[in-house]
Amino acid sequence: MDKINPKHYRGANGNAIQAIDIIEIFDLNFARGNVIKYTLRAGRKEEVGYENLQKEIEDLEKARWYLDREIKRMRQLFAIGESNDKSSWNQGCGGNSFRGHGFHYCNAHLRRKIRG
Repeated sequence: MDKINPKHYRGANGNAIQAIDIIEIFDLNFARGNVIKYTLRAGRKEEVGYENLQKEIEDLEKARWYLDREIKRMRQLFAIGESNDKSSWNQGCGGNSFRGHGFHYCNAHLRRKIRG
């Protein structure tokens, strides 16, 4: 068994595509990457002490946990964008900003807003 690159992360029928390839191609963040990883791995990982169906359900629950976390994060971003004057967000961002859902976000502003 290859502990670095186990078969449950490789594509079916010897396909060379792996979850990490998809995650990197789409430049997904940690949570979204784990949604992909656990969804693709579900039903393919064997673990001592688990029935395959139990492990498959556990992986799907992990994917859902990360998806729910990402949805919560996106809702927080949307709420922050809705509650602020968007024109003031453009000031002092130092180039570390992004746009999403029609709003401008920068790391410094987000940290201040999320922390309170």
